[in-house]
Amino acid sequence: MGVNEDGLTNFCEWNTKKGKIIGTDIAQALLNISGHPGFIDADDTKRVALLKKGKIIAAVSGIWDTAVIKKAFGGEYGACKLPTYTCAGKQVQMSSFTGYRLLGVNSYSINKEWAYKLADFLSGEESQKFFFKQVQHGPANKSAAASDAIEDVPAITAVLEQSEYGVLQKVGQKYWTPMTTFGNTITAGNPNNIPLQDLMDQLVSGITES
Repeated sequence: MGVNEDGLTNFCEWNTKKGKIIGTDIAQALLNISGHPGFIDADDTKRVALLKKGKIIAAVSGIWDTAVIKKAFGGEYGACKLPTYTCAGKQVQMSSFTGYRLLGVNSYSINKEWAYKLADFLSGEESQKFFFKQVQHGPANKSAAASDAIEDVPAITAVLEQSEYGVLQKVGQKYWTPMTTFGNTITAGNPNNIPLQDLMDQLVSGITES
């Protein structure tokens, strides 16, 4: 799956019928995971609530949840890369999207020089260290990122480990809606018993719609 040259539409082959792992294998593997009695489907709000109540022992989340998880689990919390899962009888490493944030200055701003000063301040070593201390997010500033304190944060270490298996989050406009529909169907256990090939065909059709 990727973005076409127009930068707006996607190409996708997740419904493939060729290869050692085909589209229906993936759908079945995901259904096996969501059907496990230990699995809970939880968005950010529900996940945080369950964490605070001690109802979750492990969660797939992002570094933005570090402070909440640390508060819920105390000093014993840990983090690791995403696990492997069984698909077509093979152990497959879970992949993930990776991304970053940009701090830009409008060159046409009437206060451009002040905007540059603000950008320098926010991206500076001291500001980034302060930001890290408050929310435990990895600093973008190279000097701040070189701090020994960074290595002591399990979530950041896990993100760095997972980055080997991540791909840049770059998708066309029609990606998220069909993915949400597909995800909801999978986590509900495919209640309408849609044939798995049809399920994958519908997903790909939605993702690649122009």
